[in-house]
Amino acid sequence: MSLLNAETRCRTTLNVARQMLDRNLITQDEYQLLEERLAVKYSAKISGLNLPTSA
Repeated sequence: MSLLNAETRCRTTLNVARQMLDRNLITQDEYQLLEERLAVKYSAKISGLNLPTSA
């Protein structure tokens, strides 16, 4: 997977999760857990990935 593809997937997933959070479909804790897991998954591939801070 290319770096651009990996970052795109990560950011897209977080955007969907943010929408779910805004609609109260997931909790803040669930959003933070997802954000942390994505940071671990993609940090080795994308050193400069700036994940948004939790809501």
